[in-house]
Amino acid sequence: MFTVQGQTSEFLDELVEDGFVVITDIEGKPIQEQRCSVCKRGVLVERKSQYGTFLGCTNYPYCKHKGNLGGRATAYRRQCQASR
Repeated sequence: MFTVQGQTSEFLDELVEDGFVVITDIEGKPIQEQRCSVCKRGVLVERKSQYGTFLGCTNYPYCKHKGNLGGRATAYRRQCQASR
């Protein structure tokens, strides 16, 4: 079975949960995708911006949920908070 990374379905989620399939990349290495906790449809994938790397929902622009991986974005926020 093939799927595009970041594009999962409830059906595929059930198969993985029940242990019938394992999602892997082309080389056979397992892929751990994190379902978006806000929209429940997209998955969080690594994205890059001018402020650093972050996790963004694949269901963007309908879901704007994002998570922080650290880097310049964290340093920038800390700098802004310290200057207040």
